[in-house]
Amino acid sequence: MKTVLMDQPGATSAHSIDRIEAYALACAVEGGPVSTLALMPVRTGLLIKLTSTDGAAGWGEAWCNYPPKGNLNKLGLLEDPIAPTLFDLPRSGWDAVRPTLENRLHRMVVHTGEFGPFAHCFAAIDMAMADLAARRDGISLATLLGAGQATKARVYARLARYTRRRQFANAPARGRP
Repeated sequence: MKTVLMDQPGATSAHSIDRIEAYALACAVEGGPVSTLALMPVRTGLLIKLTSTDGAAGWGEAWCNYPPKGNLNKLGLLEDPIAPTLFDLPRSGWDAVRPTLENRLHRMVVHTGEFGPFAHCFAAIDMAMADLAARRDGISLATLLGAGQATKARVYARLARYTRRRQFANAPARGRP
């Protein structure tokens, strides 16, 4: 499902966001996976694309594994109140957008008790803004975020795949700090 949440074609500020697109994804997965939360016969996700007035675009993703239709809840939050608030922000650096959104919508977050869903939407916007800034500057996202040239990356065990205590207890210790 693709949703153009909002267009702001009259935006005049250089590099301001003038289009937000959201893609609510769902895919049936036969037999699972089984997570620490529950059986997940349908995997869901929410991707967003932010486009600025200069044509640069960036992508972000909101966590939507649970509840099963959590992506639709987050789509609704993006549509209103987050998108109108995002369009109303003054021009600033990409890294100022998330804290400004959190500040402006704090009262609503507390009032509704939707701390997680709002945080997931803010994270998706933060990712998209960083991606947009890196693409505009012609650099990698890692460079934008201050990473040096890495030759190795530490790994970790993803324990959500283990459904029994014995499997968890026998999980390999490799990668643990």
